[in-house]
Amino acid sequence: MGLDAVNRRLLSPKLHYFLYFGGMASFWPFVTVFAKQLGVTEVPVGLLFTIAPITGLISMPLFGAIADRFKMKKQLFLIFNLINFVVVMLFAFLPTVIPTRNVAFECGVGTSYLLQNRTGFQAGVKNKCNVSEILLSSQSEHSLDLCNLKCDVTHLERQELCQVFLGGHKPSFCGSSGDEHDNEDATSLITLQNLQVKTSHAIIVDEILHLPVAQVVEGEVEFGFSCSEKSILASCEVDCFTNQALDFRLQKIPEASNVYTSRVFWSYVALVLTTWIAFAVVTSVADALCFQSLGDQPHLYGVQRQWGAMGWGLFSLMAGALVDYRSQGSLIKDYSPCFYIIVVLLLLNFLVCYYWEVKEEPKPHSLGKSIWELITNPKIFVFILACIVVGTCTGLLWQFLFWYTEDIASCENMKYIKILQGLISIVQCFGGELPFFYISSWFIKTLGHVHCMTLVLGAFGLRFIIYSLLTNPWHILPVELLQGVTYGIFYSNMASYAYVVSPPGSAATVQGIVGAAFEGIDTEGYRNGHSKLEEMKDMGAGTKLDYDSDT
Repeated sequence: MGLDAVNRRLLSPKLHYFLYFGGMASFWPFVTVFAKQLGVTEVPVGLLFTIAPITGLISMPLFGAIADRFKMKKQLFLIFNLINFVVVMLFAFLPTVIPTRNVAFECGVGTSYLLQNRTGFQAGVKNKCNVSEILLSSQSEHSLDLCNLKCDVTHLERQELCQVFLGGHKPSFCGSSGDEHDNEDATSLITLQNLQVKTSHAIIVDEILHLPVAQVVEGEVEFGFSCSEKSILASCEVDCFTNQALDFRLQKIPEASNVYTSRVFWSYVALVLTTWIAFAVVTSVADALCFQSLGDQPHLYGVQRQWGAMGWGLFSLMAGALVDYRSQGSLIKDYSPCFYIIVVLLLLNFLVCYYWEVKEEPKPHSLGKSIWELITNPKIFVFILACIVVGTCTGLLWQFLFWYTEDIASCENMKYIKILQGLISIVQCFGGELPFFYISSWFIKTLGHVHCMTLVLGAFGLRFIIYSLLTNPWHILPVELLQGVTYGIFYSNMASYAYVVSPPGSAATVQGIVGAAFEGIDTEGYRNGHSKLEEMKDMGAGTKLDYDSDT
């Protein structure tokens, strides 16, 4: 009877963690790449996700204190769950851009080329592999692909091209020289139909893709396209209709000319910051409510929280697979499956939270004084500092581990890089977090909170040393089992320690403080870009806390 009562009492936190983290995992891991489809570049996104943790740093302890001061944890919890759901769904209504296949046409001496600047693509190995796929898209070494070209040219550009054109047959747009008194800056559209492109001879020079043009077909006439001196038409768009693989590889997502004046960008900023605040408040208050449900068994927190890891791993994988399936053959990803999953899971989560029965704790007599005495305790202060260190290390992994896998990948590995990244998430959740959340109570009881933190820091040191030695991204998979220690044990240890040391009636406030210490600095990696990748290679062993006893 007693066991049944305990199971029913703890069913709500289990369901909440599973449904809430499953719903958020359906879209939130993609929120940065989603910005690219809005025409937003990496720099403003990086700045945004540098600022965003500050909102969590403020909102976690602030709303935790409000919840404790006015005894309204449950009400605040429901409000921010609802805000979270509404705001995340609003991402679905942001307009995405239309991909283009912008190129330049170079009439050269002997050989003409379609040119495309590849700096808008991922640099390094990934760009080289992209070009190698263009080469492989050619059906044979001697086959030709047909492309249609449309160019916006000024009267002066057209006149210069026609003057230097070599050959007995000139293109139709050179048939009339036009009025010498025409406005030289006036633009017109010219077309070149059925350009025969030698895809198998594509090269890349200084980040510029060169596709050689063999012949141009106009009606019944085929003629070569060469000029006595180089002439370039810069504003063209190409459609290679006989080779879908080539056509797809030439697509680019256009970037906003001035992103900081774009309404879409500022709408995206508002939604990200609001979601960040709601996510921070929901997670910190949920932990406080979970510990209230556990009563005198706070060590069982990890058993409840493992359901969050399960939901995150399961639905992030499902959402990613559905997005890829719905987006086949398109550069713009279709995220509608993510939002369908969110509707179902977060609405079910709201019902679970509504019926989650939690007995409110007594109102604290002097909340501010109690919290000040708590955080000025040297042992607790150092524990909070350790949370900041772990948060920084965790943020480095969250933001740059996938980037790092692509940096050390060969072209052969790049073919399967998304599969590898999906497998990394699976190993982290199901091989690392899930079992270690479950057994975290044993570690906390056996080692104590302080020595568990030492174990976490040591595991991070070992993890970074191994990363620095790897040359094959597939070897990262077994390393991700350490996620069980660096996140599963750490998060259970952090949350249970915060509950144990919190003065009566201040659980939400203290959860907010330690949560802010962990999450408020975990995206620091955005500030320094590639330098963080070098830190990942060079980082040494973890730091040992100089505690002699637990609290």
